[in-house]
Amino acid sequence: MLTDSKYEDIVKNSACILISGKRKSGKDYMTRLILRRCYEAQLITTVLHLSFPIKSHFASTHGLDLAELLTDGPYKERYRKQMVAWGEQELDRDPYIFTRQCLNQAIASTHSSSIPDVFIVADCRRSADLSYFVDIFKRSNCILIRLCASNEVRANRGWIYTPSIDDEETECGLDNVTDWDYVLNNDSSDATHKEFVDWLMAKITSIKA
Repeated sequence: MLTDSKYEDIVKNSACILISGKRKSGKDYMTRLILRRCYEAQLITTVLHLSFPIKSHFASTHGLDLAELLTDGPYKERYRKQMVAWGEQELDRDPYIFTRQCLNQAIASTHSSSIPDVFIVADCRRSADLSYFVDIFKRSNCILIRLCASNEVRANRGWIYTPSIDDEETECGLDNVTDWDYVLNNDSSDATHKEFVDWLMAKITSIKA
């Protein structure tokens, strides 16, 4: 695998949380919840969105509003299929193009004395996404999280089944993964969320020990 081995020593003491889930499963919400707890624990934390390079390029070349593309609103959904198609073309040439760009940017924006304690990858969608970060951070420092929500709950959050989106790799590429560290039923339960985040913070502490 062609990865950025130059970063292995830099992040050797960092935890990497890899979050996966289908559309409207609550990835952004859980990312914010985890981020808040990390800040409360005074852990230097950075969030990586693998979709950002796709949206940034797509917005600049098509004259679109990047800020709107970064939301969960109807504006993004209007262009989702086109963005996915362009992203797949790029990934066919280099499966790690967006993971590499995100990690490069995250590390370039930090000072050598303040490498994040925790990296949160908020939107893993493909096996190559997981393998890239596991290769660099090592499996023992990675926490693989799968968010699940019923179709009914997802629909209440605005999800509408869309052919050529919901049946493509961006939504189904990790369906057969079995070695998640935690599978969270994210149908909305504060008690369930607290139990999960408490477990996660303990896991991060054990990695940082």
